[in-house]
Amino acid sequence: MKTLLTIPHSLIKFFRKLYPQDLFYVDSDPIEGKVGSGGGTANLLMNCFNKEQDQAKNIDFGTWLGREKRAIIHAGGQSRRLPAYAPVGKVLTPIPVFRWERGQKIDQTLLDLQTPLFNEILSKAPTGLNTLIASGDVLIRAGEQIPGLPAADVICFGQWIHPEQAQHHGVFFCKRSAPQQLEFMLQKPSLQRIQDLASDYLFLLDIGIWILSEKAVKLLCAKSGWNEATGQFENGKVNYYDLYSSFGPALGLQPSEKDVEISHLTVAIVPMPKGTFSHFGKNSDLLESTSRLQNLV
Repeated sequence: MKTLLTIPHSLIKFFRKLYPQDLFYVDSDPIEGKVGSGGGTANLLMNCFNKEQDQAKNIDFGTWLGREKRAIIHAGGQSRRLPAYAPVGKVLTPIPVFRWERGQKIDQTLLDLQTPLFNEILSKAPTGLNTLIASGDVLIRAGEQIPGLPAADVICFGQWIHPEQAQHHGVFFCKRSAPQQLEFMLQKPSLQRIQDLASDYLFLLDIGIWILSEKAVKLLCAKSGWNEATGQFENGKVNYYDLYSSFGPALGLQPSEKDVEISHLTVAIVPMPKGTFSHFGKNSDLLESTSRLQNLV
């Protein structure tokens, strides 16, 4: 398994000093303009593919996707709400050793604590689902062993939460009779909207961990401007496209956004009922999440 990271451009040449292991491929989003999490995923995958293709000629993108499981972590944003870690990216935020845990490192980072779970999830993924996408500013603790995962084009992980918490994040809605089948996804729905839907639907927080099949990866790349026939981005640059606010709402049996190609993808929702979600997106999150993690009983 390999981890692909988007990090600030200035950090790339120093990253090997921090992580000398050959388990990471690091790159940055294009310097000109924003590309979103979808465009950033496509750009990172294509750059990694082109680099590895130089070492192994005549491999098409689909074959390359199937050769190895990869975890993609996005951590290349400007970190305006967490400026202290803008130079290195939120994924390298130092995390104090948990006083209730053993086997941790005094110099551990958010990345060190994230990757074991991602690797475990990928090891349980069905054949053909090799690409995991996650955010670099959250720490997810499963709380229990990851079960066997269902087969689908897209697998999304969620957590049961209160409506007051859900209104600030992406939310999956599933029928009560089929809690693993996505009906639709909404981004930051209002408290009233969630309460109106709660009588007919279960709702889960999108914790930002998605697994995509080869078909789904190719479609995400195409939405970001990649042309499969030429193997290049149209006009030589990545289009802005967001995974969570554009791709996600077009998924499900009753998608909230219309996109015929995306709506044909099958989706499975996997709850983490004993999991915890710690956000490190801004200064107040850093303080709150660190305090909560240190004071777990």
